[in-house]
Amino acid sequence: MAGVGRLLLDEATPACVALLSVIAAALFVTSYTLSLGRRRVPGTVSAGSHGLDATWGKRARSFAADEIASALVVRRSASGATRPFVEIGLRPRLRALKSVSRRDGDMLSLQAPDDATAARLVELLGFGRSGRRVSVSLALPERRLLHLVLGAISYATGLAFVALVGTALPVERLLAYLYGIPASAMVALLVHESLKAVCAAGKVTVGCDGIEVERGLHREFLVRRDLDIARVGLAVETALRGGLGGLLLDPERRDAVVGLLRASENENEVPPSRLRAYEREGRTPADWSERVRTAVNVGDYRRGALVVDVAAAIVVSPSATADQRIGAALALRLSETPAAQLRDATEGIADGRLREAILAINDAENEPDIVRILETRGWSR
Repeated sequence: MAGVGRLLLDEATPACVALLSVIAAALFVTSYTLSLGRRRVPGTVSAGSHGLDATWGKRARSFAADEIASALVVRRSASGATRPFVEIGLRPRLRALKSVSRRDGDMLSLQAPDDATAARLVELLGFGRSGRRVSVSLALPERRLLHLVLGAISYATGLAFVALVGTALPVERLLAYLYGIPASAMVALLVHESLKAVCAAGKVTVGCDGIEVERGLHREFLVRRDLDIARVGLAVETALRGGLGGLLLDPERRDAVVGLLRASENENEVPPSRLRAYEREGRTPADWSERVRTAVNVGDYRRGALVVDVAAAIVVSPSATADQRIGAALALRLSETPAAQLRDATEGIADGRLREAILAINDAENEPDIVRILETRGWSR
């Protein structure tokens, strides 16, 4: 009887695996098909420094300011006309939200009655002109279907791995199934996450200093002062080309991002004569720090306040070089400007590398620490 039972188990195991595979594939396809649906319901919203309050039907939801990652006005076709939509990006922890119309797993899409209302909502959320940087994914909802392909490749790779290992090792058939199923799942998950990273959709971050473009594992920063504003759309499109990361991108959202940069042209400009005091010009970090200290210690209270204001403007100025902006941040830090002021200024900077440099200077406890930071990291662009 024991032999018969084992024979039946041996014969039933492949059938169970096949059945589970079919069920998993069906659920996978169904979930992605449903996720492509777009349902809109009438509602009202109110916004402010606290965040966003939304009401639709009999439901209501509040989003704190730190839950909102970006806000952008995008013009889309709706009801036979082009209308303004405010697309609000949420932090990753809100991806499970299913009660509000979304274009992506972590985005609210709100249709505004007119352009002025849409712009005002974005401004109230802190993402208007001269506000916080805007970071958005350019993926179309249909791009989720690529996950079906990636899932199939991952699943096949997991099965192939287990089959090869099971063939190469002298393992009983039952043990091969018992250990092979979790091993196959782990390999498939590893392959899927790797493919997702390589094939990630294009993402664009717009700030006061330019545009940072991410495509898969590739990242490129387009310095605003070097861009021809009239052709900035072509520059972004060129940076997004190549690989699966450039497929199925949202042209309307891309145009909105480009328009945001064009709308802020000539903002935060600082005369060249004001920038020279913060140049590094080949100095050592200690000498650079001393030069900046001399520039901010003017003695007179009113002139000192003016110098601090100019330095704060240089930190977010697109006309300044990376060295000049770090020099200005160094000036603010040495002048004992409140740390929160400099930290808030970095919210509008798109260049991630420069932003990390300024935050490191801001968080340093004393001047020797700042000098060490400048010695161990190269900030020049």
